[in-house]
Amino acid sequence: MQDQYKAKQVKIMQNSIIARILASVVFMLWICASSFAISREDYQRAETLREVSSNKVFKKTIQPNWFDENQKFWYRNNLKEGKEFVLVDCRQGTRGPAFDHQRLAEVLSTVLSKPYVGQNLLFDTIELLEGGKILQFHLEGRRWR
Repeated sequence: MQDQYKAKQVKIMQNSIIARILASVVFMLWICASSFAISREDYQRAETLREVSSNKVFKKTIQPNWFDENQKFWYRNNLKEGKEFVLVDCRQGTRGPAFDHQRLAEVLSTVLSKPYVGQNLLFDTIELLEGGKILQFHLEGRRWR
């Protein structure tokens, strides 16, 4: 009978120790969580950092737009001064401007009677047709070729 009593006491003690450990862990987690709360100042510092660091990294990614039986692709580079469209020909192993940006800007300036600059063309995507010989884009609600 005394052995059963001792076993019961040991079991109660073990449960008590486990309960205290769990309570301590929960309490420590609660304290840690409250000390890591994000303040308004934290958000303001993050916004300042974003403003300071924006427009500092260019040509960081290439998103290929494949055409011509997946043998050529074009992509857009964001630059400090604007953007450029680049054509890559995998068969020939060449890379260069997808079109003459400045010449297109001059033509658009004449036709639309508005000033355009080669690296600040007001479209973000193009289509290259007939193996890249024809440029197509949308500008001011119209499709251009």
